[in-house]
Amino acid sequence: RQYNIDKVFYVVPRSIRLLKFLIPIPGKIRRLPLFYKLEEHEVINLCKILKVYKIGHKDFKQDIFIHQKYKKAASDTLKKLNIKKPFCIMHISGSFKNKDLNSNEANQIINYLKEKGFDILLLNGNLNNIKVINSKSILLSAALIEKSDLFVGIDSGQAHIAEALNRPSIIISNEFREDLLYTNRKNAFLFDKFDYNKIMEAIEKFS
Repeated sequence: RQYNIDKVFYVVPRSIRLLKFLIPIPGKIRRLPLFYKLEEHEVINLCKILKVYKIGHKDFKQDIFIHQKYKKAASDTLKKLNIKKPFCIMHISGSFKNKDLNSNEANQIINYLKEKGFDILLLNGNLNNIKVINSKSILLSAALIEKSDLFVGIDSGQAHIAEALNRPSIIISNEFREDLLYTNRKNAFLFDKFDYNKIMEAIEKFS
């Protein structure tokens, strides 16, 4: 009502890729057929199902509501891990391994972030000499990202959360669809491959 929206769609992805749910509000839950194969990007498939043939950046808006209990949990987590400002949230691995940063690439970024005065918190990973939180709660992750000063990572759900929260972001991925997934923001840098010099320049602008 606040934004005069005629229809709202929640798209809820599941970790089990055989099942995908599309939930119109108001309306009934529609389940895609079992063993539905997603050969193209999920956004394209969902557009076809919704009979949406073109998405423009001006029509695309992401908003996230983070409940106060997750904000408090994020504050408690940062205090427990002794994370100091400014701090950077990193997310370097996801379900599609061809998007991941390897440990050498991640450590190069980490070392430069430390040089520029950032404390660093890694979401769901395993690297030496860095503070890590392995959280299964996407809302806790969102609350942590909201409190961060910079997001650095791969094309992932966490990256889209950073976009929706308008966090300064550096996204590095061999496979992402900029035209589908990211709006044109002045405080975001998108790289289609690991390029240390360009990443350093981007970090420099946010430090």
